[in-house]
Amino acid sequence: MEKEGDKSAFVRRHYESLGYRVHSGLQFGCDFVLYADSPEAVHSDFCVYIIGNDGFIDWREIQTLTRSMPDFHKTLIVVQVKGESIKELAMGTEHAPFRNRPVPKAVGSQVKPKRRRNWKRNNRSDEVINLVFAALEQTLIDVLPSVTLSDNESQLMSVPIPATNSGDVSLDSSTFSVREWLREKHPKQHAMLSQFEMQLRIGRLTSADQADGRLALTLRTVEILKNIIGSTRWKSPAQLLALVRVFGKEADAAGGFREPAIGNIIRRVLAAIREEVLSGTIAPEESNYLDTSKSSSSRGRSSLESMLWSLPQHVKAVPARTGGPKDHQRRNTRSESLGSVGDIMEQQTIKDYNCNLPPIFFQPARSDLKQSIMEAIQEITSELEDLHKTINDQAKNHIHSGEVILTYGKSDSVLEFLKTAADKKLRFTVIVCEGAKRNGQYEGHEMARLLAEVPTEDGNVVEDTCVIPDSAIFAMMARVNKVLLPAHAVLANGGLVSASGSNLVALAAAENAVPVVCLTGIYKLTPIFPHEGQDTLNDLLNPNSIMDYASSQQHGTVDFVNPLHDYVRPDHIKLFVTNVGSFQPSYIYRLLSEYYHQDDWAPF
Repeated sequence: MEKEGDKSAFVRRHYESLGYRVHSGLQFGCDFVLYADSPEAVHSDFCVYIIGNDGFIDWREIQTLTRSMPDFHKTLIVVQVKGESIKELAMGTEHAPFRNRPVPKAVGSQVKPKRRRNWKRNNRSDEVINLVFAALEQTLIDVLPSVTLSDNESQLMSVPIPATNSGDVSLDSSTFSVREWLREKHPKQHAMLSQFEMQLRIGRLTSADQADGRLALTLRTVEILKNIIGSTRWKSPAQLLALVRVFGKEADAAGGFREPAIGNIIRRVLAAIREEVLSGTIAPEESNYLDTSKSSSSRGRSSLESMLWSLPQHVKAVPARTGGPKDHQRRNTRSESLGSVGDIMEQQTIKDYNCNLPPIFFQPARSDLKQSIMEAIQEITSELEDLHKTINDQAKNHIHSGEVILTYGKSDSVLEFLKTAADKKLRFTVIVCEGAKRNGQYEGHEMARLLAEVPTEDGNVVEDTCVIPDSAIFAMMARVNKVLLPAHAVLANGGLVSASGSNLVALAAAENAVPVVCLTGIYKLTPIFPHEGQDTLNDLLNPNSIMDYASSQQHGTVDFVNPLHDYVRPDHIKLFVTNVGSFQPSYIYRLLSEYYHQDDWAPF
């Protein structure tokens, strides 16, 4: 039984004899899937992977299949055929270990929902059920007029504010409920969000070929947030936070994880919402903490209690209790210490996102809150639009006449920075490393051409420009005065995620004591720690750009890896030049606490 087709047919007959219905597993990356009943009634329980004639298993493929099985709710079975015998190995925890015996009881329990046949009768029943629940909800609102805090996030976000229509869809914290709420109440915003997510899924906005369009993608994200916040009818700050977080969660699931700037700008907006809410009028619950001798003029100013509530690491969440106002006050009390980094990291593990929100977030929004938030978002937009200008204004402070500057690959930020220095009548030499090959040409070649041939607004070009191969980086580093690198993301520990090959440049610079300066916008500041090392925020590209398939077959079993990014340690970075100033890597944690709220650091 040497042929693959005969082997597959033998395995198929084997599992059919055990009572399974065998179908192709191509969509799951395996040979077969096994159904315990009709595919129209149940989902498949097992994926079967057949080992080839050589008897070897690619551990990468097995690792990929094993890690994807829990998402598919299946168990992986590795099968080896020897002569007329079959050896099996079950890998996974979705079901009990596989045996050569009739179908176990647990198998086949993933029953598919039955299709509705009488649509009129079922739709009518749904209407009756919706009316009953609406009446029950209105009864609960009359009995419980005040908002109570709870450990359940879904109860927190469904704020009991009387609706104008008993059939309204409530804004809940779950993705499905927010989707339904947008579809019914705001179809235009729902369509805009769906189109944005679809473009992220197909990679049209985050592909490696569009690295220079990250600023435009970030601006588009801000415009979508502005449209959603300004045009939707949310009723409390807690509902608004849920709406924005669900947008971030869906954007990240659709492919936004490839571009961390999307999540960064959403966290920035979340921090702006919190700040605007806490800087407003004093909530009725907060007045119990303050002296009763407050004048009416002081109610419009931020109170000490509001500032304390704005730091969630200073607050301990206590389980909700039933009772009067005194019990309500005890639900959130200030901790005895000011907290530390350990306290901040502990906050990230809290499952209930809103357990530390002050009571003011569950009150009806004040009349000017939306306008204040929109003004804060407009400030973010203006900052992004002037990003390159503010960074380029610092060129004269970092580049001097007679210096030799080395850069890697192609970057709009570095290109504009060097051209601005040329407009200042500074004479310097630029060495460009050719970098990776994209779209049939090396990025460093295009970067050198833009520097030497394309003039600036004042008609200046960087005449002294040369290109070197990556193999000559270490040899040339002794002649270099400064290294300029772009950024894909700046991590929480001060590390840098940049184009593949940047770590090679940083290591050579560290060996020769050459300072490495990173040019980046503050919107690339990402509250993620590099726990995965070089795999942090990284992706693997098709190796065809560095080696075509026909040539790779001549090298036998050599693996070709084509990573998109490199991680550079913070001790190899001298300075970050941003649109808000220049900072050392050790100062990044301060910028994180300034621009992002610590409860929003966790991934979406």
